[in-house]
Amino acid sequence: MTTVKAMSDYIEGIVISLTFRTGANITTAPKLALFTTNPTDANTGTEVSRGGYVRQPLPLFTKNGTYFQNSVKITFPEATENWGIITHIGIMSATTGGSLYFHAQLERVCDMQEGDIFEIGVGKLRVSLYGAYGSEYIKDKFLNLLLNANYYTFNDPLTYLGLLTNSGEVSGKNYARKKVEKSQWSETVEETEEGGHLIYNTNSYNSVVFNKASDDWGEITRVGIYDAATGGHCIYIANLKYPQYIDDEDRIKFPSKTLRLMIT
Repeated sequence: MTTVKAMSDYIEGIVISLTFRTGANITTAPKLALFTTNPTDANTGTEVSRGGYVRQPLPLFTKNGTYFQNSVKITFPEATENWGIITHIGIMSATTGGSLYFHAQLERVCDMQEGDIFEIGVGKLRVSLYGAYGSEYIKDKFLNLLLNANYYTFNDPLTYLGLLTNSGEVSGKNYARKKVEKSQWSETVEETEEGGHLIYNTNSYNSVVFNKASDDWGEITRVGIYDAATGGHCIYIANLKYPQYIDDEDRIKFPSKTLRLMIT
């Protein structure tokens, strides 16, 4: 059994862009590739290229707990010459070339000789974003989009910022989620020194400013990013570096570059 958890640099950037700047429409099924070295997040591994090898289309993936798994067996063509020792797999965007989505090391390496057939049984290939940033709702959406080519886009506008205490989201007392327009997020997704990808609110004249409290809101300890003005789904949630107590007549705002989302 192989569990894929590592996102490539490419897909980290895509995840942020889909959330904050664009929708998406992926119409072709991704392909499974075999590697004799670690692809790494930067897609620098050595893919098999010898006789009989061709990437295989992924079947429908179904959710099982915190991961998605293949619903039918995946079978590669018979090797017509030695492919070498298969150590890693990668999920790619195209039959040849393209971009790397996810990668993982095999639990057991496989020495592929002429006449051998590489197979992955039903439910033996699992893809999970467990532990990654984002709610379970949005992780499921991303995996459905990338693995099953299911179209998904966020409500318009893309994001609303909400405030939370340790007891949950603030309600009443002149509180309302604050709409964050696409133009208020940085135009490009930046790569960080840690190898992650970052987007942040920009334009100091366009700071994210909440309504003035008409009564005590309590100590704001977290912020949430939602896909609707009320109700909807929480996409991301994070602790404030410095919690703020909001009393009657107080208001909270986030100047330029103080809302930063990074995926690594």
